[in-house]
Amino acid sequence: MHACFGEPSFTFSDSAGKAIASQFPDGGKAHQITAQGKTVILYPVLKGRDAKAAIINGKFMVLPIYYNEPHAIQPCLAFYENYGTNASIHADINYGVMVGFPVNIVIELSSLNLSTLFLPRRPGSFKIMATGDPVRPEAIDMLVLTIPESAAEYTVYIGNPYLTNEIPDTVFTGEPQVDKLGQWMRKEWSGKTKNEAEMISNYQQWLSEAQPVNMGYASGFFTTTMRNGMHTLLDPDGNPFFSLGVDCVLHHSDGPVTGAEGLHEELPPKTGRFAPAWSTIHRSHTSEYSADMFDFAAANLIRAFGDNWYEAWCQLTAYRLKHWGFNTIANWSDVKLAKACGLPYVIELPYPGTEMCLFRDFPDVFSPEYQSDAERCAEYLTDYTEDHNLIGYFMRNEPNFAFGDYNIAMLMLQSCGDTYSRREFISDMKRGYANDIHLFNKGWGTAFGSFDALHKPYTGQYSHEAVQCLNDFTKKLFRQFIKVFALACRAVDPNHLNLGLRWAWIASDNFYEGAEFVDVFSINCYSDAIDPNLIARISQMAGGKPVIIGEFHAGALDAGLPTNGIRAVANQNERGYFYSYYIENGAVIPELVGAHYFQYNDQPVLGRFDGENCNIGLVDVCGKPYEAFITKVAQTNSKIQAIRAGFITPTDRKPILAPKEGF
Repeated sequence: MHACFGEPSFTFSDSAGKAIASQFPDGGKAHQITAQGKTVILYPVLKGRDAKAAIINGKFMVLPIYYNEPHAIQPCLAFYENYGTNASIHADINYGVMVGFPVNIVIELSSLNLSTLFLPRRPGSFKIMATGDPVRPEAIDMLVLTIPESAAEYTVYIGNPYLTNEIPDTVFTGEPQVDKLGQWMRKEWSGKTKNEAEMISNYQQWLSEAQPVNMGYASGFFTTTMRNGMHTLLDPDGNPFFSLGVDCVLHHSDGPVTGAEGLHEELPPKTGRFAPAWSTIHRSHTSEYSADMFDFAAANLIRAFGDNWYEAWCQLTAYRLKHWGFNTIANWSDVKLAKACGLPYVIELPYPGTEMCLFRDFPDVFSPEYQSDAERCAEYLTDYTEDHNLIGYFMRNEPNFAFGDYNIAMLMLQSCGDTYSRREFISDMKRGYANDIHLFNKGWGTAFGSFDALHKPYTGQYSHEAVQCLNDFTKKLFRQFIKVFALACRAVDPNHLNLGLRWAWIASDNFYEGAEFVDVFSINCYSDAIDPNLIARISQMAGGKPVIIGEFHAGALDAGLPTNGIRAVANQNERGYFYSYYIENGAVIPELVGAHYFQYNDQPVLGRFDGENCNIGLVDVCGKPYEAFITKVAQTNSKIQAIRAGFITPTDRKPILAPKEGF
């Protein structure tokens, strides 16, 4: 254990914020911080040979923390090079912390190269995300810890950061946190299901009221057109269709329980009638990971309906979606349900990759491997080519390489590995500089003996001309990334709309490269409202394509989860106003053809596979709808076509927002 950080200094955004010397519940030294606004803590890295050697040789940075408020917390740890100067850069680790237990925030120093976006969960953590600039551990001179603002005064205990080669244990002790129905035991709220009998009675009553849904189209396919100055989706019958959808319409909402069994009041046996509620995750999209997963939502359906639980869920859910005015079963949903009830739906394809990537998950797009894998993934569409209820397909969701404006070509050049994309870049440089290495060296400010030197990692300085060359090739990489897969999909399925890649946000204009190969440009838009100027610019930059929003949501802390959401409001009633304002004002944007809410179920109390545990569902873990929210959702959905046609004015009632807590 090495203490390489100096004494902290504290800055508070509210006048009442304070920090005093204190102790953790187990007696360890800590600072007790009490505040409501944002708290910023600076930890300077000690100077000297011993401190530098510790950082170079250390594997992990550890920061003890204890937080026992009625919601989660997600502090940000920023690791700086050249802090306080014009050359300052920093890697940011946003680290979700479990409530009610002393937890060790553990950062593997090698992860500061940002090659991985979502870091693997550790005991006591929720979601962990790495963004910003790649930094060198040995060059770090400041650690900046930021505790975000809260809706109410909070208290958090922070220990002293240190370096170590061994991960310390995090031990969970005390009372269980999750009851047998999957509800948070630390909190009471209006609408909380009292017991199993009430949950079963509710489900059986809801099912008795659910009419069968049998919709669908007999012929034709969804298309896009321009009508009365507005981009418009047309259904197979030729009628205007503004896509109002829900993501993750699934009977399950599971999370890992391995190592946290004692935090649950009761976990049923893995065999017998509850076997469908158990699974094992061996690998996630973020890292190697193995854990037993339990699904309280499915277990509650089994309790309520026995062997016919899935059929009951399908009938109830299809009825609810139609009754609430949704016309689309959106991404990551149960396709079997969609096909059975006839509601229009979308799908996401498996996406192609290569064994060696250029940065994060950006594949070697000029390789034969990428071409063949794109063709393999496109074959997924074979079973859908004649499905008249399928609106279209997304090629991807939120690529990890797109969480920032990264010069992929520069990162490729700095890395090891002989890739086809690197060879393509070298060929471009040879053509661009008339195969004259002296001309290249003059423009780049280098002293290479031949173009073959570019096959090796280059970490030197870049001239303005070099940066321009790398920017141009990055655009070429993006275009190839889209083009190869889009054409492979079109070859298999010429009937359905290519809905693009669901970018998390537009971090770079490079994201528009290849837009000519898609039919609709898609983004996920977690904002308080849809900016019409942003949507207009996206459409224009994408060559005049219509735009669809793949995800948005808002959560609140007046229900049974410790995290509200990426966007947060005061309560369930305000969630309804959030939806109404977002969708109604979005419907009058000429370039927008739909927006899909994320998601159908609440997330698990202790987090899904990656730690998300937000109150964002239409229904809770016991299947109970959030009535105040749903009432306004249904009212809005019922009048969207009239709003889009100009017969009704969108609402001007904005929601009461709240700070984002825990995510």
